[in-house]
Amino acid sequence: MDETRPIPDERDQYRAVARRDLRENGIAWLPYAPFNNTYGLAVRREAAGRLGVRTISDLARLARERPADASICVAEEFLSRDDGLPGLEAAYGFRFPPDRILKLDEGLVYDQVDSGERCNFGEVFLTDGRIGANDLVTLEDDRRFFPKYNPAPTSGPRCSPPPRPYAGSSSASAGAWTPRRCALSTAAWTSRASPRRRWPSPGWPSRDSCRREPGSRRRASASSAVLPT
Repeated sequence: MDETRPIPDERDQYRAVARRDLRENGIAWLPYAPFNNTYGLAVRREAAGRLGVRTISDLARLARERPADASICVAEEFLSRDDGLPGLEAAYGFRFPPDRILKLDEGLVYDQVDSGERCNFGEVFLTDGRIGANDLVTLEDDRRFFPKYNPAPTSGPRCSPPPRPYAGSSSASAGAWTPRRCALSTAAWTSRASPRRRWPSPGWPSRDSCRREPGSRRRASASSAVLPT
């Protein structure tokens, strides 16, 4: 979608993306999941205690008072995103020393932070299992800078007739066709938990009109969704 400015409220962000994706691409969004795969800053547990950092505000203070210790490993994309390093520094009123910023491939950041040889801090995704596997700790985003990134399943345009209201829209009447009804009808038909395997109810999309299609997972964020994925 080529949007660069995040929307702070997760519900407003979801609605903005859902409406635009439906309008421009015929993709309907089902309700989003509660977990949050947003950015974060991680540090080795030992280094967090030694450097006295628990929050990003603590890191900002460290960068001003002891800049040599404020070393960070980041992926290239994080360096230019509004919800990445430029926005973070503006929100917290500090700057990392340019010679203490190390640009790496995303997959290498976690190991480098764990080793501590090239950087004390690193950009991470909060749901990444490597945080726990490497016993890293994430700094509290005490100014709530990073937006929420809640994943949501989507229903593609192969359900016919063409989509109208986005999933969860209050404008959908009780018996009206919606992409969500099509997705739920398909799920009910194919579910092994239904021994009689009956089509849900009259007025719902027919089985023949709903072709089963794997849903895609997208970040519900106007700042990161670039379609199609």
